[in-house]
Amino acid sequence: MPVAKLKNPAFGEEYPDGQFVDLRVEVTGSGVDRLWGPGSNSPAVSPNFGQVQPRRMNILANGQIVTTIVETNWNTGIFTGQWFCDADYAGADGKVDLLGSIVMEDLTVDLVPFTPTLLTDVVTISVTEPNLSGSPESAINQTYQDLLGYSPSEQELNIAVSSNMKNGSYLFENDDYLEWAAELSERDSFQNIVDAVAGHHIMTGLWPSASRVEEIINTYSAIPNFGSDGSADIDGDGFSLLQERTFGTDDDDPADFPPNVFQVDRFIDDTLESGEYTDVHGVMKVLTPPQSGSDRFVNYDANRREFVRITFSNKYGTNPTVTQEVQGSYRISVFDPNSQEAKDDQQRQMMQQIAMYSNFGFGGIGG
Repeated sequence: MPVAKLKNPAFGEEYPDGQFVDLRVEVTGSGVDRLWGPGSNSPAVSPNFGQVQPRRMNILANGQIVTTIVETNWNTGIFTGQWFCDADYAGADGKVDLLGSIVMEDLTVDLVPFTPTLLTDVVTISVTEPNLSGSPESAINQTYQDLLGYSPSEQELNIAVSSNMKNGSYLFENDDYLEWAAELSERDSFQNIVDAVAGHHIMTGLWPSASRVEEIINTYSAIPNFGSDGSADIDGDGFSLLQERTFGTDDDDPADFPPNVFQVDRFIDDTLESGEYTDVHGVMKVLTPPQSGSDRFVNYDANRREFVRITFSNKYGTNPTVTQEVQGSYRISVFDPNSQEAKDDQQRQMMQQIAMYSNFGFGGIGG
């Protein structure tokens, strides 16, 4: 039997509840090529049987399987991954015993078949309640969750902590922490959350719940959740199997992962068609004529002005003026490239450019 060692985390380390813990197991000795997977019914992974996915190993916390980690390359015996540190798995003393488990290829000895199981050594860690005002690690972990909607990796957390944050002062008056938090709010992930909250309120007039914001973010942009939704992260790229299926990417290929860009067009379309909008404002009316031509029974301008009133009042809490309604209606029609307003707007912009060039001595129309 080979030997399996849980190299990270180290014995006796402390982690605040909710932090990601980097996991690393190294398997050495003879028989590494006979490692199989989390269970004897795992898909065939050995080259002898046709490798279909990286080999994986179960990680148990106080006896319960909490995640699987993935071999970095075939036959290296090095398995890596992350676990979302959860105090619910800790004992009354706050201790968690971590253990790795993987089965090997079935053997037959004296005509009796059996499945050898390889276990790592046990590493005990402590899970503590977050000390947000005094512990930089706890505060940074919580700030990630509040602003970006996910917990940082152990590497991200260690990079964020500065020596000045660890001087024992009240953290929320610490310049290093405040500057770091301000920079974090410039991340795309935070802007996605802002777009989700603002867009939902502007369209429906209702503030979304925290769970609804999380649902919007997970549907229209991809933030690595490291398998926290309960599905495995087979290729170890941080995106769970469920996320990769949702966005149509391959969880067996770490180079193929979902985009983080917020798909605002899909979000708007789906929201305006949803019950959240129609239950309050009715079915969305047609705003611009189809390419086949206008329907003489439809007042498109009236529909656009009504939509302007809805979104304007949702955003500002007051109705727009008549001028603002007219301006809004015009801008909506310009968004449709086939509309007469769009063609007029394009011609107006061309005339402005010609006038600008003429004023700067480029010869005007004859230049």
